[in-house]
Amino acid sequence: MTETIPYFAERGLAEQAVRRILVGEGLAGETTVNGGYGLKFVCRDGQKSFFVTLYFKKNDISSCLVCDKAPESALEKLRFLSRADGQSESASLGASKTDPVGRNQEAPVSGPELRPAGVPENHLGTDESGKGDYFGPLVVAGVHANEESTNGLAELGLKDSKLLTDKTVAVMAERIREVVGADHREVVVFPPEDYNALHQKYGNLNLLLAHGHAQVIKSLLQKAPCRAAVVDQFGPERHLRLALRREGAEIELVQTTKAERYLAVAAASILARDEFVRTLSALGASFGLELDKGASSRVDEQAKKILKKFGLSALKKLAKMHFRNSLKAGLPEGAWLLDDFTLD
Repeated sequence: MTETIPYFAERGLAEQAVRRILVGEGLAGETTVNGGYGLKFVCRDGQKSFFVTLYFKKNDISSCLVCDKAPESALEKLRFLSRADGQSESASLGASKTDPVGRNQEAPVSGPELRPAGVPENHLGTDESGKGDYFGPLVVAGVHANEESTNGLAELGLKDSKLLTDKTVAVMAERIREVVGADHREVVVFPPEDYNALHQKYGNLNLLLAHGHAQVIKSLLQKAPCRAAVVDQFGPERHLRLALRREGAEIELVQTTKAERYLAVAAASILARDEFVRTLSALGASFGLELDKGASSRVDEQAKKILKKFGLSALKKLAKMHFRNSLKAGLPEGAWLLDDFTLD
């Protein structure tokens, strides 16, 4: 089944926003169509493939998204993107022209729910960013919500970071930091070298994510004690419960899909994405590069160029080496575990 979704945004922002959403839907590749006036994304839904094509006008403004065989989970996100971020950055925040961060809106939008049923007002929310990006770190962030911070965060009109441009994420993250003091937020960054070592240790991304979320929850509990934590579900709940026990962190755990619909998790999502983007930029700058996001064919080509120019040691500092992008860049299976490797 094919569905066409109207979507209007500047080309670079449109590509970035759609790519970020589809990473969570199994983004496997992309290719240009119609002489550059379209960008086709290929995704995997289990054993099946689906396609999303982003079309552009000659003035480099996107016009629509054509979704072929896409599951409802992807369509729901893309429809929301069309209604919110696709109108303009200020519209995605529900803000007036004179107020780019959502206060005193002329056209307010509904924000996230405050928290799941049964969860007390005094609770934590955690989320991660970068797990679907070959280059850059894994970042896990957490936000402690109480009566004071809940009121302040609710005024910002937060959204899941995957539905916002990097520029909007940066603005929102700064506002979140103003509302939520240092004692009520935590951000843990795993640079690629640390990430690669931990992935080798655990041998499983879900176990690594559990380790990261548990670290954030433990640190926040030490600064802001509370009874419950709401976590965006990334794998079997037993992994996170075990990691919390190892950290000695006792807390009621609520792990649910699409947890970004809750206020504290939405705030954590934005803080994590902002830190990911900033760290990715700094990593690239250290080699004079602007690193691509996601795990597309363009990323494969960039990884291959890095290997040829700077060598394996440099790629290890920039990339999550267990991704299949490493193979597509020319590294044989397991070669990234070597101290050095040279492409023929």
